[in-house]
Amino acid sequence: MAKKFKRRTFLKSGATLAAMAGVTLSTSCIPTPTLFEISERRKAVVIGSGFGGAVTALRLGEAGIETLLLERGRQWSPGPTGKGFPNTLDLAMGDGRTSWLSFQESLSGLGLPVYKYAGLMERVKGNGIDAVCGAGLGGGSLVYAGLLMQPHRDLFEAAFPFINYDDMDTIYYPRARSRVSGGTIPDDLYVIDNYSAIRKFVSSAEMGGVNVEKSHIGFDWNIIRNEVKWHTHCFIPGQ
Repeated sequence: MAKKFKRRTFLKSGATLAAMAGVTLSTSCIPTPTLFEISERRKAVVIGSGFGGAVTALRLGEAGIETLLLERGRQWSPGPTGKGFPNTLDLAMGDGRTSWLSFQESLSGLGLPVYKYAGLMERVKGNGIDAVCGAGLGGGSLVYAGLLMQPHRDLFEAAFPFINYDDMDTIYYPRARSRVSGGTIPDDLYVIDNYSAIRKFVSSAEMGGVNVEKSHIGFDWNIIRNEVKWHTHCFIPGQ
């Protein structure tokens, strides 16, 4: 008969494997421990720091429950190229920080060669469609592009018939938008060259009889305005 696998042994073994794989260990609402400080003092372990895991760890911490949050990737922070969060320029240059343990970048699907690194995203190949998953502290929030979409009633009720859509529509979706949304794209930004591809997409959809709605976005449009001003000032010929 196999010996019982004690919880302490499981946590220590998990910590050792995490260290070998380059996994980041993060905690919620308590100081970050070293690998050898992980013990039975933690009453809860949350695996994954995406939307579900992060909120779960937060609520447990708020309830006074010491919680360990496990994530396979590193914590990314904004910063210059080569130091912080990889951006689209890094992607085009074949930066390994964009991809999770792969010799090909994960986002575009073009298969650009990169150096192998525990990077930001993992491409999971499927049958006719690939999924791009976040691989760092934040999980799926790293790749959802700030999109805050509310499903229509018929689609929502088909997937979640046991949840009251009226409550979601009048209470919870508005509450979420009030806390994280920067609103839909403003008219002064929608008309600039940077969004010409989106305008063509919308025009094609409307010509095909599709009703297009602007989605709320989870970031600050003023930051984009400042970036546009900086880019225009620096790169217009003659200036």
